[in-house]
Amino acid sequence: MSGRVFILLVLTALGFTGCEKVIPMDLNSADPAVVAEGILSLNEPCTVRLTQTTSYFGDEEPAFLESAEVVLRESTGRSETLLYKGNGWYAGKTIKGKENQVYKLQITLGEKSWSAIAKMPAKTRILQLAARENAYSRPGASGKYQLECTFSDTPDVKEYYLVRYFKNGKLLNDYYTLVSDFISENNTISFTSRMNTFDPGDQVEVRVYSVDVNVYNYFSMLDDVLGEGMALSATPYNPVSNFSNGALGYFAAWAYDSMSITLQ
Repeated sequence: MSGRVFILLVLTALGFTGCEKVIPMDLNSADPAVVAEGILSLNEPCTVRLTQTTSYFGDEEPAFLESAEVVLRESTGRSETLLYKGNGWYAGKTIKGKENQVYKLQITLGEKSWSAIAKMPAKTRILQLAARENAYSRPGASGKYQLECTFSDTPDVKEYYLVRYFKNGKLLNDYYTLVSDFISENNTISFTSRMNTFDPGDQVEVRVYSVDVNVYNYFSMLDDVLGEGMALSATPYNPVSNFSNGALGYFAAWAYDSMSITLQ
């Protein structure tokens, strides 16, 4: 995530619940803000990167935060302190992500602290990847194919998904593809991203992440920012964070399935 400061919206975590709060900022001389990017994947330990933003109009690179205490707590009562690895990165070892568990990430730096809550949903299952002719491609132009991804959806459970594409080993992350189960049919979702197109010879991996609603909302708003969806607005903003006390960024506990295809 970039260190640029827009307008800060905060989702304050209180125990295991939260509420939204809008905090205006002076874009000309905004105080530095902590940016936390925490990820806990299924069957993997937690990683967190901590940086600090500069002012809105500044050209300085964000600074790494090297002396924080970062503690991960599981709803079972287990906890561990993440170890600093350099360049702002902290990593866990003993606690690995489990489906349907709730996790709390606590960050303390001096007299300040920030926390976030995330629940890891059950992993979906990708059933099929199918290449379709791109109806909007022109003769001789790139982007001949689009991919239709079909994956499972649990009946009677509200679920949210983040879809990521890797083309020839490189993550396509100019924006984020979000899907919710309002388009579910017969307990499956078939989804085609019109923005991602591919050509013969491309090797494509698709990952479908099951995420909670707070992470879904965060990346949805981040997608707007990255895509300049608010470019015509007089009031730019930061995505709503699930961290408390004015920190930017997110803490995601997610499970994902992946499938690859080589286009002919």
